[in-house]
Amino acid sequence: MSGLKINVMKIYPIINTVKNYSKALVLAGGLAITPATVKAERFMADTFSMTQQVTKTLTQVPHEGSTDSLILANAPSCDIIIQGVKKKAKIVVDVANHLLYKYSSDGKPEIVYPVATGKPETPTHKGVRRVSHIEIPRLRRAPKHTKRYKNPAPFGARCIILDIIDLETGKLTRIGEFIHGNNAPESIGLDASGGCVRMPEGAVIEVSKDVKSGDIVIIK
Repeated sequence: MSGLKINVMKIYPIINTVKNYSKALVLAGGLAITPATVKAERFMADTFSMTQQVTKTLTQVPHEGSTDSLILANAPSCDIIIQGVKKKAKIVVDVANHLLYKYSSDGKPEIVYPVATGKPETPTHKGVRRVSHIEIPRLRRAPKHTKRYKNPAPFGARCIILDIIDLETGKLTRIGEFIHGNNAPESIGLDASGGCVRMPEGAVIEVSKDVKSGDIVIIK
């Protein structure tokens, strides 16, 4: 299974097609038990089993991250066009599945981590970001009026500061949603933040080693 690429979104329509085919044969007069249908049912069972495996794997990414090829095969595209120029993002955050993927310079997914994202009342906003800089919250080097200066503990070991980037003009603005560590590891994998993307402490330290100012982040 390690080398098999599976697109989960493409599997479900196949399953539904096979189910509908079998149902049609039954309605046509009890002809569902045919060699062709047996093969179709076996295919459906095998496909469903693979889908379950992918889904289960996605929900069991360890805090230290995973390089499992089955998971990385489903990584989102990191391609993005900014001011007419095609670029590759360093990080893509999959908000729905609470996953953060890190990519190599040539756009290959290298590792995936579980994350926490915004609560329903304070959702993580989707869009394209640019890394401004990286802070170590406990050193209190953030501007004195900010939350991460006044109360650095919830921001964990590292805070990757992000700017929103306008894809047409390249203009940068900030809304206060970052990628950072946390002091509540039980929140990982949940909608639990005030809008930021929370990572496990060890994971955010490792990612920060490979991220620099100017890198692109896609939140989708």
